[in-house]
Amino acid sequence: MIELNITKNDENQRLDRFVKKYLNDAPKSFIYKMIRKKNIKVNDNRTSIDYFLKEGDIVKLYISDSLVDHYRNQKMHIETNLKLDIIYEDENIVLINKPKGISVQPAQNGTTSLLDILLSGIEFEETDTFRPAFCNRLDKNTTGIIIAAKNYEALKQVNKSIKERNIRKIYHTIVFGKIDKKIEIEGFLQKQDTQKKVTVSRHKKEGFKAITTIVVPKISNDLFTEIEVDLVTGRTHQIRAHLQHIGHPLVGDLKYGGKYKQLSSQFLHAACIRFLSIGGAMDYLNGRSFFAPPPLSYQQLKNALFSEK
Repeated sequence: MIELNITKNDENQRLDRFVKKYLNDAPKSFIYKMIRKKNIKVNDNRTSIDYFLKEGDIVKLYISDSLVDHYRNQKMHIETNLKLDIIYEDENIVLINKPKGISVQPAQNGTTSLLDILLSGIEFEETDTFRPAFCNRLDKNTTGIIIAAKNYEALKQVNKSIKERNIRKIYHTIVFGKIDKKIEIEGFLQKQDTQKKVTVSRHKKEGFKAITTIVVPKISNDLFTEIEVDLVTGRTHQIRAHLQHIGHPLVGDLKYGGKYKQLSSQFLHAACIRFLSIGGAMDYLNGRSFFAPPPLSYQQLKNALFSEK
């Protein structure tokens, strides 16, 4: 028998979802069956699948150790002394200025990820089903602000606000060609999993999802423009593919038509996060904006491109 004590980081979750996080390799049908057969109880009582857990509850799993070992895939992280570039931190969230060339999530090749650095570098309360997690995604070669939640309630509230577009994400990048006015680009995007790319269409097609990207020029010449991008929707590779689609690929973006001299990747920087509306105990963030300075390599490229005659 396994006994799990519900802490503040575990409360307000449905029983079936909580157990699924603990037995993360178990099929949902197995978990539902165990609850129906009274092999999973809360406070020694038979409980429904949709019971919402409260702090102080005790969940008991009357399941053999061998089954627990079979269905529980415990997540490990690499301990590291690498330091985070922290922009802001409180008891709920950490805002990090992500460097270029590091993956956010652990990779199969065992290289250190930003998550490894986060879990090694901050204080948090880990439970059987929760540890700090990132709320937004940045590609390996994208720099700038990324949000990490330090507890379950913060993770839920931030994810909800991102989904409802109440957290704005502003990016800076440099593209080919001259853009001389603010433009709002509409389109549709589909992931091409086999190529690890996305395709953008001007017209709606089956399997494509709507995207909106707002572009504001900051500085330009006849060859290049530094732009500010307001990511209204947050699809995979949206900025890179959408800008290529309108004839302005990101400088250095080999995957989306932006090859330039010896550059091996694009320079895309998540410069600003704005909390427009976030609920619960995190409403103290409403109306606040946080900024991350770009890396030196971005500034050097900008200087080189806009000093050319």
